[in-house]
Formats: sequence, structure tokens, C-alpha cells
Amino acid sequence: MAFARDVYTASASQTDFTITFSYLDQADVLVYDDGVLQTQGATDDYIFSDATTIQFNSGLTGGETILLQRSTSQSSRLTDYTAGPLVEADLDNDSLQAFYMAQESIDIANTAMVLNGADQWEGDSKTIQNLITPTLSTDAATKGYVDTSVTTAATGSLAIPITVANGGTGADTASDALDNLGAGTVGKAIFQDTTAAAVRTEIGLEIGTDVQAYDADTLKADTADTLTAGFDVTAYSAGTKTTGTYTPAASDGNFQYAVNGGAHTLGVPTTDCSIVIQYTNDASAGAITTSAFTAVDGDTITTTDGDDFLFYITRCNAFSHLTVKALQ
Repeated sequence: MAFARDVYTASASQTDFTITFSYLDQADVLVYDDGVLQTQGATDDYIFSDATTIQFNSGLTGGETILLQRSTSQSSRLTDYTAGPLVEADLDNDSLQAFYMAQESIDIANTAMVLNGADQWEGDSKTIQNLITPTLSTDAATKGYVDTSVTTAATGSLAIPITVANGGTGADTASDALDNLGAGTVGKAIFQDTTAAAVRTEIGLEIGTDVQAYDADTLKADTADTLTAGFDVTAYSAGTKTTGTYTPAASDGNFQYAVNGGAHTLGVPTTDCSIVIQYTNDASAGAITTSAFTAVDGDTITTTDGDDFLFYITRCNAFSHLTVKALQ
């Protein structure tokens, strides 16, 4: 347990952090943001909003490590005993200064690197910063020094051929390299094939057998083109409509058919399109009402069993039109 040290991980926009330890003077409380000592002041980094709260002058980004740490003066005594009576405050300040320094020393010792039970230095899963460039083989090294050393070794001083473990292939020929890297029969064949057609066959993408050949006459959804031939369609069955609202969708097909099996409402498609719906009344046919069409014309929609109709629906630029054609 720390006596004079609070560590927080800031959340987004957080400004306030609680001081859980006692102190003699605000100047004894040091505030660090990700290891950077902060400055107290209304126009600087933080203020004391009250005796137990550090308040940053602007919200933090989130994720920063905030350290509040007491550092009682060790260079000057707060109380100087002189001839005459001593008051309680003098004794308290003198005692607290020594007491606080002792607590702070314990905190420093508890957060320092120490030898563990195996007589090895324990890093406590923390990074070590500000190392100098090593000179002896037993010196600690920074990540930057190691990265540079590995790069230098990989490009200039490793034995040839470079082994797979060191990032090479361990081989003098391409065929042996592929074997060492586990390319397999297909991988080696692809590497050794001399034509694109041979590679496609090797990977199961032979044109005309596995995939369709390129055709300049393929119609694309986002490219203007001229059709020189007709086409057939399979009408989509929209089922029997008995109640509620039926809103046809072009994604189901531009030619559809449905059964009028009860009173219901026909709505406007939600996208611009043209749809033809063939309606047939059954014995339970009800009145078909329309909703939100800009214009509706054509024949009267009956409810007679067996009557058939064609509904021609067009929607364009938020306008919609329905024409009804009776087929009896």
C-alpha cells in the first residue's frame, strides 16, 4: 500500500483526481501526466479545487497515467526550535515533516526494482526508460539498439544461405527454397509455371471450366449500354394478401403476381422502379385501397372471385403512378 502516492488512469474528458494522503503544503504535492511534471496555476495545468482534489484546467484525452505524489521538503526544516515556549503546531509540523519523509522513502523503496526470490531483478511488468547505449555484453540494451543491430546483422553478416529461422530460405535454389518454406506441390507448380493460363489451371480457375470468360457484352448495373436482344423473366409470387399493407419491391423482380385474399392496402415501392403485378381475386377477396400514390387511374378493382387484373406501377423521382387494367 502506498502512503503518499496515488496513480490513476484517466478517462476521456476527466479533470478531477482525488488526493488520498495528507500533506503540509500544496507545493509538496507533485502531479505527473504520463511522466511529465505538471505546473500548478489557473492558467497552467491544474489547480487545487479543494484540499483533496487536483483539477486539471482542461479535460484529458483518456488513457493517460496520472500520478499524484507527495514530496515533503528534505532541504529545510519547517520548525526551528528557539528559546521560549513551544506550541502544539510547532511540534506537529516538525513531527509530520519527518513522518511524511519516512512514508515517502517507503513508497520509493516499494516502487523501485528489487531482487526477487530467485535473486534476480524484478521489473514488475514495467518498461525501463532512459538507458544509455550498451558497451559490454552484459549491459542492458534499448529496443532501438536491438532493432538496429538485428537489421545490420540481417543485411551484412549472416551466413549464406540464411536459415529460415533467421528470416531466409536456407537454400541455394528456388526449388529447394520453396521446399524449405513449405510451399507444397501446388505452390511450387505455381512458382514454376510460365504462363498465366497454367497458373489459373493450377489453382482451379481455368477459364471456360471453372470461371466464365470475359465477355464485352456483359451488362453492368452502373454502365450505360444498348440492348439488342430481348429477355425472359420468371414472375415472382408475392403470395396471398389478406390484411395490412403490401409494398412491392423491385428487388423481388419487375414482374410479380399476388392473390387478393382479403381487404388490404397497396403501397408505393420505396425505390424508383417499374413493376407489373398480376392480381387474382379468391373467394375471400376484399377491397384493395391504395396509399401515397401520386396518381391512380384505370379500371375499377372488384372483389368478385376469379377476377384478374394487371397493376402497372411506376415510381420516379418521388412521384408515383398506378394504372389498373381489368382482364375480364
